[in-house]
Order: sequence, then structure tokens, then C-alpha cells
Amino acid sequence: MTTKLGDRLLVWVEVTQSCQLKCRYCYNPWRKEPAGSHSEMSDQTAESLLDFCNDLSAKFELEFAVAGGDPTAHPDYISLSSKLAALGPTAIVTHGCAFGDSDLEQIAETGTLRLQFSIPSLNAEQFKFVTGGGRLDSLLSNLAKASSLGIPLSMSAVVSQSKKAQEDAEALIRLANMAGAERLIFNKFLPTGRGSLYEEKFSLSDTSFKDLIRTATRNVDCSQVEVFVSEEHAGVRQLKIQQPKITITFDGQVRSCSMATAQIGTTRSEARLVMKRYEQFWSSEETDDGCLCSKTSAYIKNVPTADTHAA
Repeated sequence: MTTKLGDRLLVWVEVTQSCQLKCRYCYNPWRKEPAGSHSEMSDQTAESLLDFCNDLSAKFELEFAVAGGDPTAHPDYISLSSKLAALGPTAIVTHGCAFGDSDLEQIAETGTLRLQFSIPSLNAEQFKFVTGGGRLDSLLSNLAKASSLGIPLSMSAVVSQSKKAQEDAEALIRLANMAGAERLIFNKFLPTGRGSLYEEKFSLSDTSFKDLIRTATRNVDCSQVEVFVSEEHAGVRQLKIQQPKITITFDGQVRSCSMATAQIGTTRSEARLVMKRYEQFWSSEETDDGCLCSKTSAYIKNVPTADTHAA
């Protein structure tokens, strides 16, 4: 069944509020809350999530991103991700610093799961500062191990204002090539979002961001990896993103995107009714509370030479 949304749907699943890092660009409102107050997806909610997504699969070609917090903080993230992978391609989105002793081997053994490493910097001191104490060597060790195990990989980076931004962007492209990553996504830092916890001083202009990435891709060979860059301000109502996306939170709330506070249903709701509400959101010109749909950027395949947008 095809709707105005098309037949593809990305489902972003936040399995936990917990994260081992405290990244300065994180939009999640629980970033500054005590770790003891963080919650994770229960077995019961996980069951309702799978039922809900199974219903969605009758109408959409699904793709899943398992996130958080950081999914590695959830004790059953591999098992849950594997069950979602039976319904569509599934990537575990992680900072990559906190895998358990045998986690990567288990992920490789599934034969169905992918990993997306979020890497804000390849300078150890900058990485530690931006992530609130993270260790770059742990991430790089896990990235190398995942690559050697043959796990399909992609990488993403939030580009913020720093003296090393250009150097980092070029180093990330080289690393993506070395690791055999299929995709590298550059996201522009935005000083806004759910919880309003972004820090303004890390922001950079659209022009600076585009010039920085364009220069990096000229200086470094990109033939082995697809480079995606967020381009201009666009959003779902302009239909400039590649595919619709919903977010399901750890407690089973269904939201219109990762940064929206407005709820369009729960995993215990009828999928048909939830998607009807989402289609209304998609078509509406009204602003959804907390949503950045008019401010976030569209992913454009490869670096554009003109102001073009993805369909």
C-alpha cells in the first residue's frame, strides 16, 4: 500500500536513555540528568515494538536505526536489533566506545546487522572534550575490529566550529576509506533541538559548513566511500528528505521525528492510525512542537556543485 509518504519508512528506535558519553552536541534532554534516572526499553515494550513494526511492514519497506542514548548501554540491544533485522535492514548507531567483550563477534555472527559509528573528531583531545571524556583509542580499536570481522560499516560526524574542523573532515574521509565504510555522513551542528541543550559556540554557518566539506572532498579521494552532506535548510514538508522517518522512544511513544516532542501514537496503537496521523503531519504547514523540520537538513548524495536537493 503506497501513501503520499511513499513506500519506504525509516524507523529510529531509541532503546535506552543511557549513554556512556556526554557529547556537547547531543540533543537528548536527558544528557544532563543523573545516570541513575535514565530508563531503557523493557521486554514488554520491545514486544509491542516488534508487533507494531510487523504491522508497518505490510504497508512500508522498513529500515531501522537502533539508537539511544547509546544502544550498547541496553543489555539486549543485539537480540532486539536482530529481531528488527528480520523486518528490514538494521543499523546500530553508536559512539563505538563501549562494546562488551564479545559484542562485535555476536553482531558479526548475525550476518544481518550493520554498524554506524558516530565520530565527532579524530583528534584525541578534541574527541575527549566534545564527548565529555570519551577515549578515541577505544573507538578506533572497535572500528578496526568491526572492519576485520566483515561487519558492514558506515560513519557519521557532527561538524562543529573548531580550529581542527577541516583537518578532521579530511581525516574522517581517509579513515572511512581505510575501514571499508560504505557511507560517511557529515551533519552540520545545529544550536537547537529537543531539550534546547545545544551550545551556540559550536555552531557554524551553512556557507562555512559547505565550503569546509567541499574542500575536504577535493583534497581527499572519495572514490571508495559515498560521502553524504547535509545541505541547506529543508524538511519533510518540502519533501526534500530521502525518506519519511518516525522515532520510537524507549517507552513506546511514536514521534514524528527524533527532535519532535509531539506524540503521534504508541507502539500499542494501530499502526494504520498512527501513520494516518503522521501523514497529516507530513502534509501540514503547521509547526510540530520541538520539531526542526524547517531547520534540519536534507541528505544529498555526494557533495553538490549547486544548490540542489534530494527528492
